[in-house]
Order: sequence, then structure tokens, then C-alpha cells
Amino acid sequence: MRILLLVFVLIIVAASAYYYGTTGQKVGVDIPSVIKKAEDVSMQRTLNRADEGLTSIPKEILELTYLTQLDLSHNQLEGALPAEIRHLQDLEVLDISNNKMTGLPAELGQLSKLRVLDASNNQLTGIPHELGNLRNLQKLDLSGNNISTQDLEVIRPKLPNTEIIL
Repeated sequence: MRILLLVFVLIIVAASAYYYGTTGQKVGVDIPSVIKKAEDVSMQRTLNRADEGLTSIPKEILELTYLTQLDLSHNQLEGALPAEIRHLQDLEVLDISNNKMTGLPAELGQLSKLRVLDASNNQLTGIPHELGNLRNLQKLDLSGNNISTQDLEVIRPKLPNTEIIL
């Protein structure tokens, strides 16, 4: 997405030279405003789909690889978070709280930039040991679930700087 955006901006900038009339006055686009709009689009890295009654995660969301924050809280999501969550490699904040989710995939452990994972108030009983791979994780909220103490004993030593809320 970013590459396409940059190509678009470069085309506009290059084409702007041809938008000058014979008198030297610009008759076409205002390049600074085009660049500003392009920057605005590229900065939209947060997606809030909270409280929309979702019962499943639309697959299109899992293709938005540029996202840094994803809020799916207060929906009706059931089952496990899809393994395709691993595609969101830039994700820093994931909020899936207040749903009916019963599982987290091991693939969450591949999100190396993840700083905050809020999975509170779901129906989780276990967590994947791969969460211990999340060295940048600062906050893991699992409150309102019935998490296995065995799982916690495995990941807690791997995340000494993570605030784990039960």
C-alpha cells in the first residue's frame, strides 16, 4: 500500500511540470495539497471496529498489513482468533477484549512489535506458550478469563518486563 502511494505521489510530482501554461502560471494541481493528502492516507494505521456486533473478523482486516493498532473490542467474536493475524507484522496494539473468544493462536507469538495485547473478558482457558516470544510486550491483559496457571508459569519468565493482568 505504501509503495503504491509513493508511486502515485511521484507520478503527480513528475506530471506537475507539464501543468504549467506557456505564461509560467500553474494551471493544474496544487502539489503540496496532493502530498498532504497522500501523507494523511499513509498515516491511517489504526482501525477501530469496536462495538459493531461483529461475530467474526472480516478477512479483509487480516490483509491490512500496515496496521499498528487494531481494536475489535466489545463485539460478539467467538472461537479462536484466526491464525492469519500473523500477517499484521506492524501491529503494536491489539484489543480483542469483551468478546466471546475461546482461543488465541500460536501465531500471535510472531507479532514481534506487539506492545499491548488486551484479551480481557473473553472465555479463554489457555494461552499459547508462543506469547513468550513477544519481547516488546509491555501489557498483557487476561483479566476476566479462566487462564490455566500452567500456561502462565511457562510464559511469565520469558516476559519479565511485561505487566500481566489477571
